[in-house]
Amino acid sequence: WLEHTKIPADASGWGAFNELHETSRTALHGILESATSSNAAPGTDRRKVGDLYASFMDSARVESLGLTPLKSELAYIARIQTPKQLPAAFAHAARIGVQDPLAVTVGPDQKQSTVNIVAVSQSGLGMPHLDYYLVPHAPLLAPRTAYSTYVTRLLTLANQPDPVGSASRIIALETEIAQKHWDRAHNRDRNATYNKMSVAQLAALSPSFDWKGYLSDAGLGKATDVIVRQQDYAQGFNSIVANTPVSTWREYLPSPMMKK
Repeated sequence: WLEHTKIPADASGWGAFNELHETSRTALHGILESATSSNAAPGTDRRKVGDLYASFMDSARVESLGLTPLKSELAYIARIQTPKQLPAAFAHAARIGVQDPLAVTVGPDQKQSTVNIVAVSQSGLGMPHLDYYLVPHAPLLAPRTAYSTYVTRLLTLANQPDPVGSASRIIALETEIAQKHWDRAHNRDRNATYNKMSVAQLAALSPSFDWKGYLSDAGLGKATDVIVRQQDYAQGFNSIVANTPVSTWREYLPSPMMKK
């Protein structure tokens, strides 16, 4: 196998699990193509899957629509005037699949797998990892410059005011968020990332952020306990919310939306 198998040009490594992954992707592609061309009745799962895939692949329509699908979202963000509106805005972003400084999910409790629980984790970075923002090594300087250009381009295409200045402030905010993030080694510690507490205790960690309101707007208002993956980040997030101008949040929030 080693003598006859080549690493594909678009892969950094190759093995049995990579082959399984590619086989699964090929099978999934076939299912989607079949669903798109089927005559399934409207409203059925098969028709929904086919229509969704067809809409995603219709690049000509996507280009013709331009910003139209995002106008209501951009208008919503533009109406944010006070820090008290941020929890609802972050919850809304989470519900439509757009990244914000928090990653709030529901899954099995690590120490009681028969029970599902809300987990709160660090998030909010547009680049892959905190090193891209904080490490002063030359190999990471080029991605930072390219990222700044990319964000500026997105804001320009979205007709946002002051795209260059906004990109600078967005990256400065993401850098501040990165400074509060745990590194990969720390995040692998299963005990360190298991901090079970009540919603009231979480609110005490971040008193500048209305956690009860956030969870309610995210559809998780019945939660009484949560797992906080990075307790330091929850505390650091409080200072970021308290000290970041609302105008900067209005610039930041459209960015992950447009990246999608």
